[in-house]
Amino acid sequence: MTGPLDACQRSTCAGEATHPGGVHLDPTHRLYDGPDISLRALPSAVREPAIALLHAARRDSWNLTAVHMALHRLAREIHRLQAQVAAVQVDRDRSVRAAIARAEDCAEHGPDLRYEQHQAYWFSRLVEAKDAERVVWLSAVHDINRALTGRSDDWAAALRAHLAQIQRQAAKTRAGGDAPTLADCQRAGRCEHPPTDPHVACQQLTAVPRDAEPEHTSG
Repeated sequence: MTGPLDACQRSTCAGEATHPGGVHLDPTHRLYDGPDISLRALPSAVREPAIALLHAARRDSWNLTAVHMALHRLAREIHRLQAQVAAVQVDRDRSVRAAIARAEDCAEHGPDLRYEQHQAYWFSRLVEAKDAERVVWLSAVHDINRALTGRSDDWAAALRAHLAQIQRQAAKTRAGGDAPTLADCQRAGRCEHPPTDPHVACQQLTAVPRDAEPEHTSG
């Protein structure tokens, strides 16, 4: 492995005077590779116009050194701001977690908050189970329809009509019932969804039979 100060080993530079490989990363050097890779990593809001500007500069023989320097600094500043925003978000998340932890220690409200977290986890497991059950029923309907293929008697026709009605009713029941995704919440703005790790007590509830009343265990 060679470093930026080692001699360049590129075959395309065979006709050039010996030079360090790092000059290809220097926007002020004539052998600079260009900011193409950095620009492709930019957010979509600025990526396309920045790349278009670079292509126009190359096509129309602008002062490439000046354009490269401007785009290079633009990309570095955007990446710096992205890192800064990410650090702020991490700090905010830590603050939220710390506030939740302090609230859970409250003698008056702590038990309620812990119970709501347990409920959220338990409901998420129920949703997963219901969705798996739905897949089983849909598979059964599909298998029955396939088994009726080629049959034209009244009984088969009546069964096919009944299965079609079940499918329509299932689709109607589920229409508009999906909860917003995390991406939906982020687009809406000001949504806070601190992740909650599965609680040991809640995990134990999954072994309780359906007809049994789960006993809540506080954290």
